[in-house]
Amino acid sequence: MNNSYKNWFKGGLLGVVAVMGMAACTDDHYDIVVTGETETKTLWENIQANESLSDFATVLSETSFLKNDMDYPTEAGAAKMSYAEYLNAPQSLTVWAPVNGSFDLEAKLAELAEIKALYATDRKAATKAEYTFASQFLGQHIARFNHESQGADKQVRMLNAKYVIYDAAAKTFDGVAFAEGTSAVPSSNGTLHILSAPSIYAYNIFDYLASNPEFSKVYSVLSSPEFDITSFAPGASTEGAMNNDGKMEYVDSVYTNYNTLLNEAGAQIKNEDSVYVAVIPTDAAYDEALAKVKKLFKYKSSYNYNWSNVNNDWGFSGNEALKFTEEQIDSLATLNAQKLLFSTMYFTPSTMGESVSPTDSASIIDYCLYNDSVNTTNFKTIYNKNQGGKNPIFLGENEEDVTPIKASNGYLFPVNRYNIDPAYSYIERREISPAILLTTNAYYENVSLGEFRNDSIVDRFEVKNFMRVEVQSTGKNMDFTINLPALRSGSYKISAVLVPTAYHTLYEEGLVNNKGVPYVEALTFDVTMVDDATKAGTNIGQAKGITAPSDRVEKVVLFDKLDLEYSYDGLPSGISSFPRLKFAMSSRQTGSASAPKCMAINIYKIVIEPYRQDSTNE
Repeated sequence: MNNSYKNWFKGGLLGVVAVMGMAACTDDHYDIVVTGETETKTLWENIQANESLSDFATVLSETSFLKNDMDYPTEAGAAKMSYAEYLNAPQSLTVWAPVNGSFDLEAKLAELAEIKALYATDRKAATKAEYTFASQFLGQHIARFNHESQGADKQVRMLNAKYVIYDAAAKTFDGVAFAEGTSAVPSSNGTLHILSAPSIYAYNIFDYLASNPEFSKVYSVLSSPEFDITSFAPGASTEGAMNNDGKMEYVDSVYTNYNTLLNEAGAQIKNEDSVYVAVIPTDAAYDEALAKVKKLFKYKSSYNYNWSNVNNDWGFSGNEALKFTEEQIDSLATLNAQKLLFSTMYFTPSTMGESVSPTDSASIIDYCLYNDSVNTTNFKTIYNKNQGGKNPIFLGENEEDVTPIKASNGYLFPVNRYNIDPAYSYIERREISPAILLTTNAYYENVSLGEFRNDSIVDRFEVKNFMRVEVQSTGKNMDFTINLPALRSGSYKISAVLVPTAYHTLYEEGLVNNKGVPYVEALTFDVTMVDDATKAGTNIGQAKGITAPSDRVEKVVLFDKLDLEYSYDGLPSGISSFPRLKFAMSSRQTGSASAPKCMAINIYKIVIEPYRQDSTNE
């Protein structure tokens, strides 16, 4: 392992991975035995009774207890329970309360005052702000269940879902010492501990994006209503009464939330139960990043679409074709670029193999930096363009080291330049089995080798079956078309894995002229890339005189570099269009009955790869 980053991560990943998979219900529960005066009082009453906790008590009484950042006050204006009321209720909780003077009370109250004022104009924004305030301060000091004053190094899941180390034996919480001369205060609904200072809220990756102006552009997209979906759940809400307009007023409104970008990425960076490495472009790099990805989604003004195998033509063409305005083209390109960019920002140890320990931060970072490739959380492969060195995507503008930010659920690389190369990331290698669309003077069938395998033919591809397209009549031209996937704009290397006719012993027997004299197949053909413009298509690229060996299965390059100007990927839902490969053999290339050259093209796979100037792509 490279040691260049080891010193950064001494001590592990903030203890996050040590508690991966822990749920709140796994916290120990201890029954409270009421034996004295404090035990008969609630947590709130005991906090009130302690003069050294008056500042904390003030914040508790001024802050609403919200279940989540969508726990909006009802339209009817029903007040939410305060944290003081929450700590006064019959339940089982533990509170670690910081003493007076250990935090800035005036600043907390000023922040709360701004939030309360915001409710008058933007109820949702105010709710989100108050929930965030409570989560980062009060939720950091309160846990469900009663945690006794015995034992050491206990992982405690707080109300805000953060995991904190509580060392009862050493009288520390999150490394903060208990206030001198204090002891645990048993209460009727839990236990109160008194801290000499507050526990500091540990930001997760999402928190950093939300709170740091350096990531305002990324966060703006991530949190936009287009991708961050909040909806009212009437079935889960508590009904009140009908108002004067005949509409139901809800006593308790429940909302659901999900983020389509994070869901597509497979990275729940708001949560604490997984570890992530994130590569996030700063505001200085975001526009460049979006523009680079957007080049993969260059759209035409019109697409024929939905090919019909029955009619051998596009189902929708001409006046029925898909048509775009310039504004629509830009909007669609931006949308797809955002989806691709935001779904490939995150990595996690579970995709890095057994050699990487999820508890070893140094090994995780080292793997990301130096491995030949790294898979994103949605299993897209990002190759290291700098083989043997550091992967440029984790580096800065001049490929300088970028110091990752430590978060509660991983690490964030704030890159000021987007160094990703689409040929090593977003343009993927694909292998497709050929699907024949159009034929002229040709018969095709899917052939299985089975017991008819000719062992004299070299086959490094381990072919089991192939598509055979055979000339029907000699002396005539033959052609056929294969559809390709919905490719993105970019440069491609396109090859075909071709099978000699002699590989199949029955077809080998047919390699004779009309006089019964055997001949060696000499395959020569032309290939054209065509678009969706018409049934025949418009020429995008052409290669002539392509040959293939007769003694081995071989991957033959059709186009070393083919520039596909327009994207077929990311078209609106229900719209399918694609480019095509047209293979052709002239009568000259097939020969004649008396002097045959080749009577068929046998295709195992079509291989589509990103064109890389410095690679053979084998």
